Amino acid sequence: MLRIETDSDQQTRVIRLIGRLEAANLSEVRTQRGCGGGRVAMDLKEVTFVDHDAVQFLSGCEDDGVELRHCPPYLRNWIGQEREGRERTIPEQLYLEDLFAGQRFGSGTYRMEESRMKSFAEEFDPQRFHLDEGVARDSIFRGLAASGWHTAAVSMRLLVTGGLPVANGIIGLGGEIAWPAPTRSGDELHVESEILEVLPSRSKPNQGVVTVRNVTLNQAGTPVYQFTAKILVFRRNAQPSGAR
Repeated sequence: MLRIETDSDQQTRVIRLIGRLEAANLSEVRTQRGCGGGRVAMDLKEVTFVDHDAVQFLSGCEDDGVELRHCPPYLRNWIGQEREGRERTIPEQLYLEDLFAGQRFGSGTYRMEESRMKSFAEEFDPQRFHLDEGVARDSIFRGLAASGWHTAAVSMRLLVTGGLPVANGIIGLGGEIAWPAPTRSGDELHVESEILEVLPSRSKPNQGVVTVRNVTLNQAGTPVYQFTAKILVFRRNAQPSGAR
């Protein structure tokens, strides 16, 4: 969901974007941009997610003279890639020195299918409310729900395939997990991540520990999985321990 607020700053009309900026809501932003004439600025400080269409839109806005305020470094990187004509939506691999608290990332999407939900549950979490619609209707889930571990596995896939582009892989050291709502067949899942803390190691200067909050949401924006993790991240040009 995107909220749009407008304000004025001297002779500039400021369009403040709050929430998810994606293809579905770009027409509304275009309408706001076209209202009133004069100088326009877009404040991106509270944008939590962008897709490829949004990156193209922002790149075009800037080319047309629209000022992009509080544009996060990762988004600036994407816009730069778009301007150079690259067809990639994933930023470069990031190292410890590239990360900072407040930095945000967004993944692609994954559609949950009933057959795969049941197949996963049958092998790894064979509880009847994950396998039998009748039992599921009478359970706390009030309908067939994916195993929470299936949702977790999908979330990991989304992070690894671009949602959290950390060099040398996502190496977990531990964390806290929660499942606020069930995942259903037909849900379109994506992951939004935010860096909470970057702690360089004192004893091993080639690495550090990064705390990142990952929230998996469905197409309605409802969180279905939350994982706050500590991950091991290496500095650029540093060899991971054990590498030759």
